[in-house]
Amino acid sequence: TMEMLDPRTNAWQLSTAKLNVGRHYNAAAWGPDGWLYAAGAFRHTGQLDVVERYDPRADKWEPLASIGTEVKFSAGTFLF
Repeated sequence: TMEMLDPRTNAWQLSTAKLNVGRHYNAAAWGPDGWLYAAGAFRHTGQLDVVERYDPRADKWEPLASIGTEVKFSAGTFLF
């Protein structure tokens, strides 16, 4: 699960959608298309090169092509 801040309402929303690959320490950024992108991360088996995007309208994660490099403790930002 994850929590997202809606800047329009200044309220937190809870999503029950699960990532396809469980992780922590990942970066996330909202894209101009309205999707939230999560890249890289860490899990008990090591660093990940996994990328997924979240559709808040459908409350669903979708896997995307790998970023090709395993990353951990990365940062995210808004994309315009």
